[in-house]
Amino acid sequence: EPPAAFSFTSLSWGSYLALVADTIISFGLALQKYAHNRMQQKTGEQTLSLRVSLREPSWVLGTILLIAAESGNFMAYGDAMTPAAVVASLGCVSVIANWIISCVFLKEGFRWCDVSGVLVVVLGVIAIIFFVPSAGENEAGFIPCPLL
Repeated sequence: EPPAAFSFTSLSWGSYLALVADTIISFGLALQKYAHNRMQQKTGEQTLSLRVSLREPSWVLGTILLIAAESGNFMAYGDAMTPAAVVASLGCVSVIANWIISCVFLKEGFRWCDVSGVLVVVLGVIAIIFFVPSAGENEAGFIPCPLL
């Protein structure tokens, strides 16, 4: 029997969770970068201690977002219907979102060579999602997250 045609409705919850988690990771990293820039302007120091960082609310919020989102990625690997190759490749969403956030919110500058890199990454992820075999019915079911 030929494989079913791809559609976004055929993606399982693990894929969607990985997409959301990787996007949240980008916002967490952006908050941390914003906090580092702000602390550097205040103190004039290039490197700052953990003690100084912990006093900056945006850095703490960024760290909390990173931890929560990475936990989401960990849970996405527990979905037996989402191949690990798909969850791992969806990590590029974080790279793409970081690029957009750094250009728009952190004002880090736009480069056309970045656009070509992002396009190559997107094409690679699309290829992986389309061509990775899906989990069969007689494979193992849901593997619960040991943290929950």
